[in-house]
Amino acid sequence: ATVLGELGVPNGTPTNVVALIAVAALIIAAGVFGFTVVMRLQLVITIVTGVLTVVYVLLTLPSIDLGAVAALPTGSAPAVIGGVNQIAALVILIREIAVSGLREFLGGIQVSVPVSRLAKWKTALQLTALGALILAGALPIWPWIDGIGLAAL
Repeated sequence: ATVLGELGVPNGTPTNVVALIAVAALIIAAGVFGFTVVMRLQLVITIVTGVLTVVYVLLTLPSIDLGAVAALPTGSAPAVIGGVNQIAALVILIREIAVSGLREFLGGIQVSVPVSRLAKWKTALQLTALGALILAGALPIWPWIDGIGLAAL
């Protein structure tokens, strides 16, 4: 289920192509307009991302049958590890969004929060891992991508 699917837009290749074009356009616009514009929009981007996440959860929550979930047999060790990795990825993503919002807020009141080189590498590795895990879900024909994401996480 996707947010668009929950809103009644049919899922499938055309929707995925439109989403890909929208993301590509945002990336190109960020490159063309430069860093300062992106930094000015970061607070808006953080708020919109948070709101869309809450909207998605609220739209999909009624479709979850908790009784059916509880009735499922326990999974194998690899399945449990995969579930734990998903939770870790979600926690990392939420933390990165929160830190970005905090930095933007503090920047607005002229408070500087220094970042170490190690922290930058950690963030780059974590976001690469999340990107690989997301890509692995879209491309199951290449299972090695999932392995890279799990190893980097």
